[in-house]
Amino acid sequence: MKEQEAKQFIRLKRQAGYWDPHHSQNQWGFTIQEQANEYWTSLRTQAQYYMDMGNMVFDPSVADENRRQYMEMLRHAQAHLDMMTRRQS
Repeated sequence: MKEQEAKQFIRLKRQAGYWDPHHSQNQWGFTIQEQANEYWTSLRTQAQYYMDMGNMVFDPSVADENRRQYMEMLRHAQAHLDMMTRRQS
């Protein structure tokens, strides 16, 4: 695509209301806080999905193992976020 065509495309896209330059997903980078927020939201959504399955697939031994693995994953995620936060400071 030629440079002029690319500029026209961007201009039309902005005029159409599809482009919000201040929206975090339309920027080049995310802050650590935004990354952490998205990560925790994803974890919460996944956990809620599996908890809502209720008695359909409930096996206490599997539930205990899944809980243990989930808690371990959360500890690793917290350690990673702490490390990233210290790097930014």
